[in-house]
Amino acid sequence: MRLFRNIGRAFSLAIGIYAVFFAVQTLRPRTLALTLPADVKPGDVVLMRSHTWRAELVRLIDGVRYRDGFSHVGIVAVRSVDGTWDIIHAVPGADGTVRREAWASIARGGGISEAVIYRAEINSAEQAALLTLLDDYAARAVPFDGGFDHTDDRTLYCTELVTTAYAQAGHPIVDDKILAGRAIFPGHLAGSDRLRRVGTTRVPAR
Repeated sequence: MRLFRNIGRAFSLAIGIYAVFFAVQTLRPRTLALTLPADVKPGDVVLMRSHTWRAELVRLIDGVRYRDGFSHVGIVAVRSVDGTWDIIHAVPGADGTVRREAWASIARGGGISEAVIYRAEINSAEQAALLTLLDDYAARAVPFDGGFDHTDDRTLYCTELVTTAYAQAGHPIVDDKILAGRAIFPGHLAGSDRLRRVGTTRVPAR
């Protein structure tokens, strides 16, 4: 019995240490990434880092190191009249849908500390088809896919939105073996050889 008690105490201690680390990482102040790089283009994939409890859970399930993980993704749509960019993304939650939102609003609401921009080498026809599809998803407010079933586009989660739109536009950005898996994570997009990293909102250290 003493052995089981010691195991239980060790487990509780480990959980407590992780909880403290989690709280420190999620609650400490950060500079928000409110402005995207100047050279972004419509169709660019925006992989986001934030430090909410939901973001930490995504990173944990994704199986990536703490500082390497992404928690959300969207696609650059159009530039607004004030010069800022709108992003189309699938918003999680019971009432979540695919939406078009200003980047600054997404960054503030999700506590985004960094956005990394990835680009697929698409032609003008593929780009036009992609943006038309995204506009349609947002206009119909396609429900968020809480079941994370990327074989059915009647509902969409964030990475499913990106991979589905690109595939339907004629330019798949992930391998079939990724699609054969249970879910598609932001890390799958970051590791795709069909996307090229082109920029980040992080300011280089001086």
